[in-house]
Amino acid sequence: MPEEEISDDKIVETVKNTMEERARAQSTLKETQELLQRANTEHTHLLDSVQNWAAAVRRSTDSLGASGRLLTHIKQQIHVLEVSTFPISLRSIYFSSLFSI
Repeated sequence: MPEEEISDDKIVETVKNTMEERARAQSTLKETQELLQRANTEHTHLLDSVQNWAAAVRRSTDSLGASGRLLTHIKQQIHVLEVSTFPISLRSIYFSSLFSI
């Protein structure tokens, strides 16, 4: 048994605060779920782009293997890859590895 009685006003205030905290938590949860869904969509899009880019790189590598690694052939393949849709930050990785072959 508590040492002192809790007033009705204190109980009402506690319930009100609890309900407000619950509403904020639900709002935060909904926002987090939306962010997660957006991140999953972007992740899927990025994976698709990576797969398309990898296929383009394989085609370019095969083409260079068949036609030789002359500067004109390399420039043609670079142009093909430049117009591909893929994040620019990852393109430089391929181009630097292309010249180290």
